[in-house]
Amino acid sequence: MPENSPMTETPKPVRKIFGHFDLFLIPVVLLIFIFKMVFTKPKDEKRRPANVDNTPVVKVTSLAETKLSRQVQTLGVVRPLNQTILTSEVTGEVIELSPDFQTGKRLKKGAFLLQIESSDYEAALATAELNYAKEKALQEQAVLELEIVGSLETASDLAKRIPYLKEAEIALKQAQRNLEKCRVVAPYDCEIMDREVSFGEKINAFSRLGELFSTEEIEIVCEISEEEKAKLSGTPLASLQVKSLQDGGEHSFVVKEMASILNAETRTVSLVLKPKTEGLDWLVGSYHPIQINATSTQKIKTYAVPNQAVFESQLVCVNRENEINLYPIKVWERGDVNSTISIDLKEDALPERILASKLALIVEGSLVRIVE
Repeated sequence: MPENSPMTETPKPVRKIFGHFDLFLIPVVLLIFIFKMVFTKPKDEKRRPANVDNTPVVKVTSLAETKLSRQVQTLGVVRPLNQTILTSEVTGEVIELSPDFQTGKRLKKGAFLLQIESSDYEAALATAELNYAKEKALQEQAVLELEIVGSLETASDLAKRIPYLKEAEIALKQAQRNLEKCRVVAPYDCEIMDREVSFGEKINAFSRLGELFSTEEIEIVCEISEEEKAKLSGTPLASLQVKSLQDGGEHSFVVKEMASILNAETRTVSLVLKPKTEGLDWLVGSYHPIQINATSTQKIKTYAVPNQAVFESQLVCVNRENEINLYPIKVWERGDVNSTISIDLKEDALPERILASKLALIVEGSLVRIVE
C-alpha cells in the first residue's frame, strides 16, 4: 500500500501515550465517585429537620410570706376651695379702677375693685321709688274705700290693689340691686389671678372682669395608683391618717373625697384632702409630700412573688405535671422585682411552685420544662 493511504497504521509511540492516559484516568474517576458518595449527603437529608424539644424552659420558686405595708407616699398639689370668674351684671363705662385690682394681689372680702358709671341706674332707682310710693298710696286709698262700704273682708286682692303694690316693690328692689352692682367688690378673701378690664372700657352684662380664688380655705389633690388605692381599701376615709412633714412641722389632713373611677390616661385615682390646720398658708399650685396610713382590723396574709408570676391579676404556677395553672389574686403592691399579693386559698391548697422567669406565652394547661 502507498505510504499516504488512510489505512496506514498509527505509529507505535502514539499508541503508548494513549495507553498510559487510560491507566491514569480510571483511578481519578474512581476517586471522584468515592468522594461524592462519602462526603455528599442527599438534599432531602440536609433539609430534614432535627427532632428538637420546643417546650419552654422556666425557673420556679415558692411563695414567700411578707408583711403588707399600708402606707402610701405621694405628692399633693394645692388648689383653692373656691375659684370665681368675675363678670359684670350691669352695662356701662368703667369710671374707676382700684390699684389693688392687679394679678397676684391679695384682698379682703368687700375690698373695692372697680366702679361702673351709675347715673342711669340712679335715675331708674328714683323712678322706681316714685312708682312704689304712688302704688302704696293708691293701695291705702283702695283699702280705706272698701272699709267705708263695709266690704273689706270680702274684697279680692285685686280690689285692694295688692298685686300692683307688690309689682312696684319688686321693681324698686331690682333698681336698688342694679345700682349696687355698679360698684364691684371682692366676694371673699381672695387672690387675683387675672384682670380682664381696663379704665374707661365700656362693658356689658356678663362681660368678664377677671378671675380670682379664695385664700380662706385650700384643699390638696393627690394622685395615687390603683395598687396604692388597694392598700387603703378596708379603711373608712374618715379613719385614714394623712399628714405632711414639711418645713420642720407636721400638718394633718382629712380625706374629703376619693374618686371611684380610674383615670384612663394617667391610670390614677384622685384623692382630695382638707387641712385640719387652720390658716395653712401654702401657695396655690405648689406641691407637697403627703403620707397616708391605713389601719384595718382585718388580717390579710400577703406573699412576695416575682413580677413574672403576675399575669392579669392572676398568679402563674407550675403543677406537678409541669403544666401552667393560673390562680386569681389581689395585687397590693408592685415593685421593681417582686409584687405583694394575697390569694384566697387555704394554707394546704396554696400552690408550691411559682413562675420565676419570663414566659413568652402564658396559657392555662400548657407544658413547661423546669430548670434549677
